Amino acid sequence: MELSLVITNDFIIKLRPDLAPDTCLLIWELAQKVDCPSCKFYRHEPVPLEWGKDGFYGPPYALLQGSLADLARQPPFENEAKTAVKKGHVCMIPGCKEFFIATADHPEWGHSHTIWGEVEDLSAEPNYPFEPFHSATNKDNITTRWLDNSYPFKLTAVEPVVSESGSSGGGRAGGQGLTAGPSTATASAVTGADVLLDPMGGTVE
Repeated sequence: MELSLVITNDFIIKLRPDLAPDTCLLIWELAQKVDCPSCKFYRHEPVPLEWGKDGFYGPPYALLQGSLADLARQPPFENEAKTAVKKGHVCMIPGCKEFFIATADHPEWGHSHTIWGEVEDLSAEPNYPFEPFHSATNKDNITTRWLDNSYPFKLTAVEPVVSESGSSGGGRAGGQGLTAGPSTATASAVTGADVLLDPMGGTVE
């Protein structure tokens, strides 16, 4: 069984409970709620032309970052598989409820993030602007970009549709907008070993 989330009809995120079961369950539960007022994107950094050449990995830092501040609790760190961040991976930033979608491979971050989903089609990324933005430089002299405006998104749970023969095919949104509606998906469906996903194979300032 494969479970997914939809962000405002822009991104379909395939959950990866094989990599982060507790985090996937928390986010799936959030998608079942009536609203998510804190769900928004607020940082978008492009992929520079020389990305990865001679060890160059920014700035800018090739990501779309947002908030899931309405999660019931802060997700734990989960990366027992020591999976490196790849293009399309959806990851939690350690120690908070913020996340990002990687728009390029990030070998420079090692195994320092919880990878809880993946986006196979990033064609909707340009729907979120790169500017206007302001820059901030931290004590380690790392400069990052922050959008002047934030962009709210809607989070919708998508369940697999099970046919009369018992096989699953496609999926249906669990509701409109942020409302996932009555769901037949259970915690065991999110965390159980029967979730069949293709296996793939540091810190955001």
